[in-house]
Amino acid sequence: MATEAAARTFFSSPYFAVVGASSDPTKFGHKIFTWYTHHNLPVTPINPSNPDIKAFPPPPDRELKSYPTISNISALPHPKDTGVSIITPPKVTLKVLQEAKQIGVQSVWLQPGTFDDEILAFALKEFKGGVGGNGGAGREGWCVLVDGERALRDAGREWKLHGQSAHSGLFGRLVEERVKLVNAADSDTLYKYHQLWFRDHKKTTALPHSLSSPYRVYCRMASTRKDRCSVEGSALVGCSQRVTKPPISRFRARITDYPSTYPSPLKMALPLPTGLTPMEVAFLCEMETVTVIPRQRLESIDLLGGSTQPLKPPQRAHLPLWLALLLKRQRRANILPPPWLLASSLERILRYETETDPSAFSPPPPIPRTSTLSPPFLPSSTVDSPPNHLPYHWLELSEILLESCPDDIPESDKVRTLLRDLREVRLAKMRGSTSVLEGGGVISLMGVGAMEVAEGRGFAVGVMDGLRKLGASKELARREREEEEGAGGGNDDSDEDDGMGL
Repeated sequence: MATEAAARTFFSSPYFAVVGASSDPTKFGHKIFTWYTHHNLPVTPINPSNPDIKAFPPPPDRELKSYPTISNISALPHPKDTGVSIITPPKVTLKVLQEAKQIGVQSVWLQPGTFDDEILAFALKEFKGGVGGNGGAGREGWCVLVDGERALRDAGREWKLHGQSAHSGLFGRLVEERVKLVNAADSDTLYKYHQLWFRDHKKTTALPHSLSSPYRVYCRMASTRKDRCSVEGSALVGCSQRVTKPPISRFRARITDYPSTYPSPLKMALPLPTGLTPMEVAFLCEMETVTVIPRQRLESIDLLGGSTQPLKPPQRAHLPLWLALLLKRQRRANILPPPWLLASSLERILRYETETDPSAFSPPPPIPRTSTLSPPFLPSSTVDSPPNHLPYHWLELSEILLESCPDDIPESDKVRTLLRDLREVRLAKMRGSTSVLEGGGVISLMGVGAMEVAEGRGFAVGVMDGLRKLGASKELARREREEEEGAGGGNDDSDEDDGMGL
């Protein structure tokens, strides 16, 4: 069984190599290789099929770079001083290990899924720094992406991340990065920042008008956006993916380089849409609190909205949805679905909507009388939420969770079907309830979610505007008719008066 001592031995090597390195960002061969490059460790990619691989270099460089490969492990210039990470199928792994043993390699790291029991036993027996098998911070076994930084620290080795010395990884520097962003960011700066992000990633040459209105929400939720940018904008988060936003340390310089290219949202030519757009609603939804099960220890993070709980596996913790999704992408935590998102609860809610009370929406979760919290800090989306009550952000939260962590949701396919049925039923109710407006009535929005309000606003406002115009035209016709009748009646009276000789 792999031990922490073997991991320390592995990272005591002066050189490293990755067998199975790839240019495909979706493959672990690419992720492992970029982990080494982003930690500024000397690494050689090994790939017999391609003369080079393309990967993003460490920030601040943001252009794809070609790294020359070697065809096999025997071509390593310093085999005895090289730690080799292996990301290959088990059949290939055994051949690589045998070849590594012949040339004198001392340390190997077998990624999960690259070995069977026989291969693992061979690696742990024949190599002084053989790492693999069960253990480590993740449930799948020892992984460079999850356990690498801790092993580097235990080996007493310095590494650099974003050009800075980093003994504690990402989360040890969050306060410093957050302060930089707080000093730099306001709503207009954030607008220009995202303009640059869209341009740099070739999504569009300018930020579309439909994406400009969220910056009104950024003004209201400035602390949230700053915290999220400070977390997501810091270098390589943990291990799994390259961050797509420019470094926070270049925040001011990037904005001042283009002072007149990106207009302020207050100078847009078209009027802003009425109310919140679906993207704004989804942004606000990411402030909701959810429950996670951490897969490795993380210290408390000081955000502007307050400090998070320290993460200690396997103890549950409540985190904002945006941070939980970030940790899920990095395989640092699993997200527990709220009780109302289970198939059994959705079936009962759908039965209530269609049979028990077809004219009303299912009631929202009751607010605790003794609680001093307010949304989004109420536990309406955690495991402590009531099972048969849909919270305010039920639709967008369920869509986000089903897209980001379907493996954490039991019967996810059935849940998708139930959510689609429930949405159709509630949407029909929303459209049907507008009929009461013609008689001067009101629409009850008790139990209606945020996304449903945003989607139905345009339809309801259109109906009300149409009714107002019809009412105005009827009123104008009535007044014209009364004026005509009044004018005709006045002439008849004058004739009668004249006939009487008055």
